[in-house]
Amino acid sequence: MLVFVKNSRGVALSIEVLPTDKVSVLRNEVRAEIAREDSVMRDDVIERFRLIFKGREIEDNKTIQDYAITECSIIQLQT
Repeated sequence: MLVFVKNSRGVALSIEVLPTDKVSVLRNEVRAEIAREDSVMRDDVIERFRLIFKGREIEDNKTIQDYAITECSIIQLQT
């Protein structure tokens, strides 16, 4: 399913994940997209960003479906 990860500048990344994927899979996909799209972002920022859904930080060890993230959901990226 497709989800959108939006940064503080309002730029959204389109990321393909499965509901059963761990949040860590989503995080790795976001890192890869950032590396491709935003070459000026520092490596330390790429390593420590937070993912926020419905006002809560989502944890790497839980699945996408644990947070009721569905098709076309918007997840906030905070650095």
